[in-house]
Order: sequence, then structure tokens, then C-alpha cells
Amino acid sequence: RQGWTHSWWQAMLMGEGMTQETEHYRLPFIYTGTRTLNKKGQRAWKDGVPCIWRRAGVWDFDNASGEPVLLKPDHFLPEGSTGGVMEGNGQHFVDRFMVP
Repeated sequence: RQGWTHSWWQAMLMGEGMTQETEHYRLPFIYTGTRTLNKKGQRAWKDGVPCIWRRAGVWDFDNASGEPVLLKPDHFLPEGSTGGVMEGNGQHFVDRFMVP
């Protein structure tokens, strides 16, 4: 990890104009703190245009709480994957590159 490390889920929410607490790291993997990103609530989409991932049913707002809810957590995984960051050869990225 290096720099501000938000998840893809947090990136979607920031794209919709929501603020997110994000961790910061400097090399080599040294945690330096958190910061609130998108404090001004800026959207990535034009006014009146919904988030493409929300429109695709990946996430939506809960009717009762109004909080964002991830509806399809496996949406971006390769077909047949069981989770994690997989490479084209089916090997988990961490197993291949992050183990000494």
C-alpha cells in the first residue's frame, strides 16, 4: 500500500458525493493516519445522472436507513472466482507476489 488507500466500494460512494474515511500509507507499508476524502460532496456524475454502478444494481440506498448497501459484492470478480484479487491464470495475487 502507498498513498491514500480507499477500496473500490469507497470509490463508488465518493463518486456519488459521499465523504469517506481513508487510510494513508507511505513506503514501505507504513501507516501514517486517516483522512476524510470528498468533504465537499462532489459527484463524479452529471446532475440528474445516477451512478452507473447503482443503475446496474451493484449498490443502492437502504429504504429504511438511507445508508448505502452493497447488493452485488462479487460483481467485479472474474467469472468462477471465489474471491480476492485473481490474475488471469487463476492464482491469487497476494499468494504470488506478497509472500517472501
